[in-house]
Formats: sequence, C-alpha cells, structure tokens
Amino acid sequence: RDLLQQELDFLARHSHLHLPSGAIHGDVFPDNLRVVDGRILGLIDFEFACREVLLFDVAVAINAFCSRRDGRLDRLAMRDLLGAYNALRPLEHDENLAIPMMLRATALRFWLSRLEESMQETGEGVLRKPADEFRLILLQRQQPLSGMQ
Repeated sequence: RDLLQQELDFLARHSHLHLPSGAIHGDVFPDNLRVVDGRILGLIDFEFACREVLLFDVAVAINAFCSRRDGRLDRLAMRDLLGAYNALRPLEHDENLAIPMMLRATALRFWLSRLEESMQETGEGVLRKPADEFRLILLQRQQPLSGMQ
C-alpha cells in the first residue's frame, strides 16, 4: 500500500497531458511482437489500443525490453531503443524530460493490472504474468535516471 500511495502522490504532481498524443498500442511486450529472422514483422493484441500520449508506448517498451530480471534498467538497451524510435519520430524536449515519470507510470499500470489478473479465475490456456516483476521494475524506476532529470 505504501508503494501504491507513493506512486499515486508522485503522479498527481507530474502531469503528462501536455505531451503529444495519438493512437497507441498500449501493450508493447515481446509476446505481442511477431519476429522472423530477427526482423519485426508485426504487432498483435490490440485489446488496450486507445488514444493516449505517444510516450506511453515508448515507456512500456523500455520497461518490457530493457529491464533486467531484478528490475534494473539496461541503459544500453534503452539507448538503442530510443535511438531507433527517434529515427522514426523524434521525441520532443518535453517528452525526453517526461521519460522517467512515464517509466514509473507504466510500471505502476502493469503492476496493478497483473495484481488484478492474479485475483481472477482463469480459463484453460490463459497466460498469467507475474505481478512482482513489475513491482520490482517500479521500485527501480523510483531511482533517479542520470542524465534524464
């Protein structure tokens, strides 16, 4: 509860509503990518697609693809991911400043959604992802990211 309250207080002090928005996927995780011979061919599972700040998908991808098992950020992987993203759509100055906040917000979102899923009955073949993975990521994202404050 303390962690949840800390994050709710943090997010109440940091608005992201001024950032560029548009259509997002909302669930950019490795299991939603279709890859053949090392090339991404497509993205599936648009259940969470909506209109939101574009940085949301970037932050989800960083947390999903650039986190170590203990939740720490792999900064080289993050640099590469951001470099590839910026080659297609350069982040605005305010978006770059908001990366640490959005990493926390998306970690919180997936921690809570996985906690909720863990309390529901599942049918056969339903994949349950562990909530604690994103709790660890969230705890790590509370630490300052050097060069990104």
